Amino acid sequence: MASVVGEIGGAQAQLMSAAELQIAARVDCTVADVRHALWKEKTLVKTWLMRGTLHLTRADDLPLYAAAMGKRWIHVRPSWLKFMQVTEAELWKIVEEIGAAVNGTPMTREELIAVVGKGKSARVRELLKSGWGGMLKPAARNGQLCFGPNRGQSVTFVSPQRWLPRWREVDPEEAIVEMARRYLRSYGPATKSDFARWWGAWPGVANAAWSGLAKELVPVSVEGVRGEILARRSDVDARGPRQHAAHLDRAVSEARAECHARGQALRRGACSRDGAQRDRPQPAREIVLTTRRFASR
Repeated sequence: MASVVGEIGGAQAQLMSAAELQIAARVDCTVADVRHALWKEKTLVKTWLMRGTLHLTRADDLPLYAAAMGKRWIHVRPSWLKFMQVTEAELWKIVEEIGAAVNGTPMTREELIAVVGKGKSARVRELLKSGWGGMLKPAARNGQLCFGPNRGQSVTFVSPQRWLPRWREVDPEEAIVEMARRYLRSYGPATKSDFARWWGAWPGVANAAWSGLAKELVPVSVEGVRGEILARRSDVDARGPRQHAAHLDRAVSEARAECHARGQALRRGACSRDGAQRDRPQPAREIVLTTRRFASR
């Protein structure tokens, strides 16, 4: 299970049931199996990752994500600091305090706030309480915090470095390139812009990742859409049919292409807003875009 979750780059878990369904679509497992992997085996981990959204990912991969999402690559925007009403120095001090407060024993949000919020402004304490993760996301991205098992109706947090069986330090320069490499293995052909949308459009990150992969990329064109793949795919093909279940997640890219095609058709008056084709001839040079989705178990 953990290897499959790693191959697809994590399962989005804004709704936990949605993440469980994503995994069950690829692995013969139950909801109980997913939760056992999270809270007992600790081979999966729940935290904020791509685009600042909740994901389940392979626990062994979290140090890599943390290195690729840390201070080296994700710079705090002045507009975000203004909204949060903190300076950058204050933010990173809070991140350090969060990292020092959590350990291998799950803490509820209220318990964490009692420690970190002491002496802080009402605004900071309010942000620490937010279910959207406001002040907690930077700590999670830097490997200082992840989720523990719920305590009743309350979420809990732990230190991944103390909660998980293993932790390692990863070079941030190598980490962002490796994340782009893994993205292309699962979702290629793709472009640098596709990666930025998936990862989170922080300035300079996609450029750095693609520059690091420059010698490994091969340009391709699929139905007139240009993209790139890794030059060597033998490592991917050797994984067998289960790896290709990752292509279910191409539904995101395919839906975007389908919407683009629909928008063009609407502007031509070639179809109605519900997608029904009108009896109107189309020029011979136009191509109807169709998509396919494959699933393998």
